[in-house]
Amino acid sequence: MSNFPLCNAFHDAYSTLNCLKALRVNPDVRQKIEFITPLRAVSLCGAVEDRRVNGMQLSFSEPARSYAQNYGLLSSLEQLPLATAGNRPRQGRTYCPIQRINSPDNVDHCNHILSNLLRNQLASCRNQRLVSATCHVIGEIHDNVASHARDRGFSAAQVYTGRKKYIQIAVADIGQGIGGSVRSAGTEYQEWTDDEALKWCLVRGNTTAKLRQPKEDLLGPQRIDYYSHHNPYPSETPVSSDTNNHMGEGLFRLVELIKETQGKTWIWSGRSSMLNDKGSTIWIDPGLDWKGTVVAIEIPVDAFQTSTVAENTLEFEKLARRLEL
Repeated sequence: MSNFPLCNAFHDAYSTLNCLKALRVNPDVRQKIEFITPLRAVSLCGAVEDRRVNGMQLSFSEPARSYAQNYGLLSSLEQLPLATAGNRPRQGRTYCPIQRINSPDNVDHCNHILSNLLRNQLASCRNQRLVSATCHVIGEIHDNVASHARDRGFSAAQVYTGRKKYIQIAVADIGQGIGGSVRSAGTEYQEWTDDEALKWCLVRGNTTAKLRQPKEDLLGPQRIDYYSHHNPYPSETPVSSDTNNHMGEGLFRLVELIKETQGKTWIWSGRSSMLNDKGSTIWIDPGLDWKGTVVAIEIPVDAFQTSTVAENTLEFEKLARRLEL
């Protein structure tokens, strides 16, 4: 397992970890934030929500403060309702402000503005089905957060221009995490480490829904959506409100799709952290635990639009079948 100082493939993940470490180690010292990224923003929101970090510990330089205010970060850190962005012309085109993922309607809203951003930035891609597939797998991650983190998740995105143009998308929740989800599925999994659970989730076909399938009762408990206000079944009918049916499946699809488009994916859950950089996987010791799950991706715009699966219809069809898209 590598250390982040030895890996420059996703510097933002390394800097975000260092920021969170400093906040935990020195809770009485104010930390100055010099820049904001989607990954840093959702991680700070999650840490404050989980009371691992006090929002009053943070101070912002200029223009970081103005950016944080427009992004909705200041409102979140102060435990106030997230500020609406109004009619900002670049919203949905070059950035998606922080969105709290706390209901099916909110998931739909997050997916809508993120899809707008991706379609705007990837409009030159000849294979728009690839763009739609990317929107879909990111939407699955949002759905997972709403299902298993239960009101405690955040999403954000930003387009960066410079020598190379890329899109960063980050999602963080403070639910039970991947390891917790797998370990709670049965006694045979209770000793699994966070690394073992995450590795298992990144294998095609593995989902915690399969682990939870009943072994004795053919029908099993009837599932009630977490957001339902009443139980429609008779009192003697066993029920379950667990809606986290895609854990693992969504992560596998996301990592594989971003890999095929020359991008990067970083996943951090518990004490496990994995970076996939253009198909090369590195397991990294994060140095501290995260109660839920953080997922961040970087999509290089030019490489995405000229990738084999974008230019070659047959290769895309193979990928779509493999990922069941």
